[in-house]
Amino acid sequence: MTHSQLREFSSRVAVWRAVLLYLGVATALHLIWEMAQLPLYTIWRTGTRFEILFAIIHCTAGDLLITACALTLAALIARIERWPFFGKRMMLTVILLGLCYTVFSEWLNTQVRQSWSLHRGDAAPAATRHGSHPLFAMADRAGYRPRLRQAKSQGL
Repeated sequence: MTHSQLREFSSRVAVWRAVLLYLGVATALHLIWEMAQLPLYTIWRTGTRFEILFAIIHCTAGDLLITACALTLAALIARIERWPFFGKRMMLTVILLGLCYTVFSEWLNTQVRQSWSLHRGDAAPAATRHGSHPLFAMADRAGYRPRLRQAKSQGL
């Protein structure tokens, strides 16, 4: 193996390590997110333990698939545009692609297909019916929204 081949091989190994690390961390964070938001959905109150466990695993796997596809598409764009791999532009592209698809998917499944349903006690205001509802519902539970309304009414 020549020196240039060894350097290229070493570079590819470093890229794969970065990809695997990224996907591993993303999977752990998606699992935490799915467990945190699940009480906002009807299945939390009506599902069996097995159904809830299946939903957590299924949704985490779906999130990982979205993450892997967004990373692949961003890597392709980075290569075409000659951006550094895992540079700021590429990572911003990954985040935006994943976020856009997630918002679209949440809207499609809760509003159009109605294959997921939010618990009625957590009904989303009309402005949030595009998929970001779990963020707003968690903020409500934590008491942030009343503080935001109070600050807005005081002109802050």
